[in-house]
Amino acid sequence: MKPEAHYHPDTDSMMIHLSDTPSVEAAEVAENVILAFDEQNNVVAIEMLNGSRELFGELVEWARKEKAR
Repeated sequence: MKPEAHYHPDTDSMMIHLSDTPSVEAAEVAENVILAFDEQNNVVAIEMLNGSRELFGELVEWARKEKAR
């Protein structure tokens, strides 16, 4: 599977799916970063919370200004 990223504006989060394998466990590994693991303890997804504010706030702000032009 090719990695897929999905941004959810209602929760301001981004989910990156690395595998089609279902996750069985998840752990917050850094502030606002959660990894999902499969049965073999492989990372199958990455979730980033508060994305626009915490992780890419400057880029989102620049995009908003450009769109307003």
